[in-house]
Amino acid sequence: MRIVLTFCIHFIIFFSTAQNQSGILDSISKVSIPEQSKLYNKLAKINQAIDLEKMNDYANKALQIAKNENQKDEQAQAYYFIGNYEYSKSNYEKAQIAFEKVVELINEDEVNNTDLYALNAKATSNLGLIMMERGKYFKALNNFKLAKTFFEKLERNDIIVQIDNNIGVVYRSVADFKMAVIYFEKAIQIEEKKPSASLGYAYANLGKTYHEMKVYAQADVFYNKALQIFTKYPDEKGLGELYNYMAELSLIKKDYVKAENHLKLAEKYFQSIDYPFGLSDTYYAYGKLNFQQNKLDQGLLYSKKMLSIGDELMTEETQANAHHLLSEIFEAKNNFSLALEHLKEYNRLKEGILSLDAVRENYETEKQLALQHQKAEYQVVKEKEARNKLFLIFGLILTTILIISFLLIKNHKKAKQAAILQKELAEFEQKALNLQMNPHFVFNCLAAISAFIVKNSNQDAIKYLSKFSKLMRLTLHYSNVSLISIDSEIEGLTNYLELEKLRFQNIFDYSITKDENIEDDCALPPMLLQPLVENAIIHGIVQNKDKRPGNINIHFEQKKEQLLISIIDDGIGIVASKKNKASSVVAHESMALEIISKRLDKMHKNEASFEIIDRQIEDNSATGTRVMLRLPLRFLAPHK
Repeated sequence: MRIVLTFCIHFIIFFSTAQNQSGILDSISKVSIPEQSKLYNKLAKINQAIDLEKMNDYANKALQIAKNENQKDEQAQAYYFIGNYEYSKSNYEKAQIAFEKVVELINEDEVNNTDLYALNAKATSNLGLIMMERGKYFKALNNFKLAKTFFEKLERNDIIVQIDNNIGVVYRSVADFKMAVIYFEKAIQIEEKKPSASLGYAYANLGKTYHEMKVYAQADVFYNKALQIFTKYPDEKGLGELYNYMAELSLIKKDYVKAENHLKLAEKYFQSIDYPFGLSDTYYAYGKLNFQQNKLDQGLLYSKKMLSIGDELMTEETQANAHHLLSEIFEAKNNFSLALEHLKEYNRLKEGILSLDAVRENYETEKQLALQHQKAEYQVVKEKEARNKLFLIFGLILTTILIISFLLIKNHKKAKQAAILQKELAEFEQKALNLQMNPHFVFNCLAAISAFIVKNSNQDAIKYLSKFSKLMRLTLHYSNVSLISIDSEIEGLTNYLELEKLRFQNIFDYSITKDENIEDDCALPPMLLQPLVENAIIHGIVQNKDKRPGNINIHFEQKKEQLLISIIDDGIGIVASKKNKASSVVAHESMALEIISKRLDKMHKNEASFEIIDRQIEDNSATGTRVMLRLPLRFLAPHK
């Protein structure tokens, strides 16, 4: 089914002699009880590569003493050896419990012991192997990647290569062949520098990946490379799995003689190491081989052997495959009652097995969740940077205003004060460009302040600067929200109009009215009307020198589900204004109107609109411009 590199039995080879074991056994009775658990664990470690039964026996003795003496580190060691034993016997559920105990005990201790850290890494990796054998691929991948980080800290590159190989197996199991090839090739690249049986596993796995991708020529190439390595560096489990793979490929090619030869060798190697999991795959292939050749009795024999192993190991996938093959064989033998019985059992088991499509769907979900989490973290960082930038700008503006005010109040040495003030204003211009307001208006305000200073009108400058500062604060505040109340918009417009009146020496009057039936929480996008009012002043009122003072009337009213806003001036009107405008001004106005249009589209899509009408076209006795803005009703969210 899968070729994996275990750490349980093949992790480290311990060299010891019977004399060493005898010496340790003799000393056990002479030491204190807490020391006995350490000696029993040492014996288990010696027997790990010699006698698994003895290893398990010593580990259980060590565990019993360690529990009585509350020795968590010795308990972890003992559970590790017990987990190795259960894994070697394909008792995956018991092995999983043992390795989870290792991780639990070491984490609870929170020790910085290198040996225990390495033990935790090995147990975590072995949990990955167990999860992979049991078809729990997400947990397998998580355990392998976590174990890899542990071994990277321990600088164990030899084991990292093996984990990369196992990660490749997980990706192949969920049909993510691209990632599987990447990890197998990574393992091969390192292993080829110092060949061992591990290189044979990597070649076999890469061949199996191309096999499942139906690139059979490449699969053959890497199977042969794996066979050469295993011939030089024998490994019974690796050879058994490899011959199973080669048999499957021969079945696809309908080369039944070669398939049978491969299966005989696979069976021999798996029986030599008592590996029932591999044998179940061999018997499955034997069953298919005989079924395809219409040797139904032989196929029945191997299918039943496979089912027996599946029942013993309690692996649903093995059981399901066995029942499915048995159903096909009995149907071919015209024994429809038994065929139906096995088919029902296959369908029952299949419901509990996660399909490949479901596995891949879950993987995609996990990836999307991880990506969303990453984007959310990135967004938090960007928002924090934006807030810091805004606070910095506000601080710079406030500092600039305080400096300018201080210089004006002192009013010593007019010429020097004016020079310093102009310098500060130049810096202020650069900061103001970042605000969400028409930069043209900002520069006009700063120019007006400069003019007051040059004329020694310090009181006017301070008054103007105070109003300008208030407008800046409102603008900064509004930049953080998408909607503001109508009263807040009126406050901002009032500040702006007062500034323009002061700058243009009261050449116009204005009025802002709101219908009584408009609710207090009725809202609109901030600073939406300012560019339109600015156009009315600059391109309408200021140009109409025949009428002083001019008038600007702004009115808010609600009709059904719409908020209607009108801005009426008695300036020169649209037609006359276009004749007077220079190309740069036209570009500025066009850009302002385009920005408003885009804002409306973004906020309200097709629900909002505005139009600009020359009043003289509507009424020959009137002059000026009327702007009509229609917005869908929006309301501020209630405070929690």
